[in-house]
Amino acid sequence: MMQTKMVALLAGAALSLGTTALAQSSQYDRAADAERMGSLQSRSNLQSGGSGGMNLGGLVQFRYTANFRSDGTKGADTITKDDDFTHGFALGSTKLWAKGNLDNNLSYAIQGDFATNGGEFRLDDAFLGYKFNDNWSMKAGQFKLPLLREDSVSDQYQLSAQRSVTNEVFAQERSQGVQFAYASDSFRAMVGFSDGWRSANTDFNSSSESDWAINGRVDFKWAGDWSRFDDFTSFSGDGNAGVVGAAIMYQGGQNTGDGTDGTLNTGVGSFLLYTIDAQIEGDGWNVFGALIGSHMDPDASAEDSTNAFGVVLQGGFFFNDNWEGFVRWDAIFADDNADGAANLDPSNFHFLTAGVNYYLIPKKHTMKFTADVVVGLNDTYALRSVIPTSGAGGSDVPGSTPSLPYTDGAILGDIDSGEFGLQLQFQVLF
Repeated sequence: MMQTKMVALLAGAALSLGTTALAQSSQYDRAADAERMGSLQSRSNLQSGGSGGMNLGGLVQFRYTANFRSDGTKGADTITKDDDFTHGFALGSTKLWAKGNLDNNLSYAIQGDFATNGGEFRLDDAFLGYKFNDNWSMKAGQFKLPLLREDSVSDQYQLSAQRSVTNEVFAQERSQGVQFAYASDSFRAMVGFSDGWRSANTDFNSSSESDWAINGRVDFKWAGDWSRFDDFTSFSGDGNAGVVGAAIMYQGGQNTGDGTDGTLNTGVGSFLLYTIDAQIEGDGWNVFGALIGSHMDPDASAEDSTNAFGVVLQGGFFFNDNWEGFVRWDAIFADDNADGAANLDPSNFHFLTAGVNYYLIPKKHTMKFTADVVVGLNDTYALRSVIPTSGAGGSDVPGSTPSLPYTDGAILGDIDSGEFGLQLQFQVLF
């Protein structure tokens, strides 16, 4: 216990010293940084608007994580006294990208990410976009389908160090497909045809993708520019902005080739994912909320369908031009029989997150320090094995994995309530 307290004290001291040093450094270099970023932004705008333009960029997020859990045994689950405290450093999101225009209508983007565990470089996005006119456009390739709002906002533009545990459970993530979009001053809509749930980097006969999938999203904006919703932050001095949206994805499977001949495919018949969300911003404050649901209808005989739900509610407020505070509550409401569990208990999981951001350059995400804590409000160990979106007999949607341990979000799973995660993260966006 004394060792744990000592580590916590040392982490606190490091945070205090680091913040002081960053503040002094930012005051000294702020003018030069602002001038440099202004030059880069101008160059980016010129490149992205004309023929042959290219914008090269990247993201580095370096973080310290400490996790505290209960030790002991509950049923078949055990956490030893050597595992009740875990800490260390990691590179969270480390990305490189190239984006631009081949002419006034044809655009492209390619992005890769170095994995946190192992460091291998993997493809995130690779797509072409075409603009038919001021309202209609399309893109084809591999990209994030615009379903969950939290998942669609890029890593560098989140409020907290990482996305919520609820997003980790329900996020569709990337897929390969074609999507058409319509956008006006106050309304936009997108519809796509793809390989479905979490099917990035798969071949056409892969068992890790659906037979077919369709997705759609609509958004209605009553104030602000569309660009205001690229992040969750509303800086001091920004005007009012607001948007409400809804999205749906439906996919079917098990009726076409899956790379294995000679056997009939069984498992997932169909899977439905849906959400409704809203984001409101004002002068230095922001609020976001989302309701999420899924319905899994297995193809396997005698396996019942299941329903799961999620909620995310978060908000932020600027104390001054540099400091932003935020708080988030998210929850997962799983089916009692999800993933073949016999009366899953608990079946509801709640998490509370709070923290601060320090922007070294005001009104820019270029260099940002984040400190946050997340608390599991109940026993969450079941999420290490149970997949809430799965059928009552255990049939999983292709691409599904247990949502815990969620190392990016500092939650490993606890046999009791009160799991505590601390994250200190420094971000450089270039």
